[in-house]
Amino acid sequence: MKFVSFLCISVLFALSTAHAADFDFNYEIKTNSKNHTPTFTQFLKKQGYTTFTEKTNRPIPGLHIEQMAMAPNKKDMVLFKNGIVSSKKNLIGKVIKHPKGYLYHGADYAIFFTHERRADVEHFLKKLNKTSFAFSLQFFPKAHAYCPACESAAESVMGRTAHSSLSQAAQLADQAANESLAKASFECMGQMWDGFETGVNGTIELAGKAIKGLGSGIKKLFTDPAGLWNKTVDGAKAVWKIAKKIPAQVKSMVAGLSDFDFNVQRAFVCNVVGILGAEGALALVTGGAMAGKLSLVITKLGAQFQKAKGLLAWMKKLPDSKSKNKDMEYIVSNLNKYPDGHLDAVNDLSSIGMGKQAREVATCAL
Repeated sequence: MKFVSFLCISVLFALSTAHAADFDFNYEIKTNSKNHTPTFTQFLKKQGYTTFTEKTNRPIPGLHIEQMAMAPNKKDMVLFKNGIVSSKKNLIGKVIKHPKGYLYHGADYAIFFTHERRADVEHFLKKLNKTSFAFSLQFFPKAHAYCPACESAAESVMGRTAHSSLSQAAQLADQAANESLAKASFECMGQMWDGFETGVNGTIELAGKAIKGLGSGIKKLFTDPAGLWNKTVDGAKAVWKIAKKIPAQVKSMVAGLSDFDFNVQRAFVCNVVGILGAEGALALVTGGAMAGKLSLVITKLGAQFQKAKGLLAWMKKLPDSKSKNKDMEYIVSNLNKYPDGHLDAVNDLSSIGMGKQAREVATCAL
């Protein structure tokens, strides 16, 4: 028994030592590196990933990476860092294990995967290597090619087949709707985040104002790759967590919103993100005391929605058209911008069957 315990401890020690050895290196910033981020972003989108930022010419403020994306399964994430070089050249083309996933190094970039299965990571890299986006994957070794045996796993965690999704559509309809709203929330947060700037000392700024507690210590992190990826993965997952939290809380607090189509619900969720504001979202992501503000924002916007709901219900019954859909999204996107009493008039008109007039009042007000 003692020998077995000793053996288990020895194996665990050997594994932990191997992981520690894998991260016994430093990163160097390569300022003249080609910007691979736009190309990699396009590849992610073609694979069905939801990307976070459209500003692919700079790191995402506070997260130290140029891109992050959510996999189609709404569970796994891919993080991309451009312009960094490992001090250990033998790491190029290798997949190494990290406590929070897997890390792959190219010649002047790194890709982090939060996936549980190494086979999924290798399958992703194999796809990348086969496309025109294989910008510097000539270092991709045959030893790490996706094994043929893994091809039998038809239901990879990386992406489920359309056939399987269709066969379960009835049971998963509500889940799919929730996931779509989480994806929309993630994208809207990314659009808002694009308004951030990175200060010269690494702080995160919005309209020239530094936001405390973010972006500090970046230079030190590059001397600690394991710590860098720990912090970056935690930050990326926190963003996704709040992106899911917002639509879930909206649906639980706003009566009747689920009666309308996805675009109307998306407009409401993105309006919440916008009202919450950059600092509010950052506080939520970093554990700040903003949960109360989120509830307050949803409550106030929900009250405005109730005043417009009669008009929206009337418009919903109209023949489908671009102008109708555009007007409905416009109304919901601007619920917080109507002058005091304006939506009360809209509500009064729609309640007495004057939907056409209510629509005119609602769409011409701003």
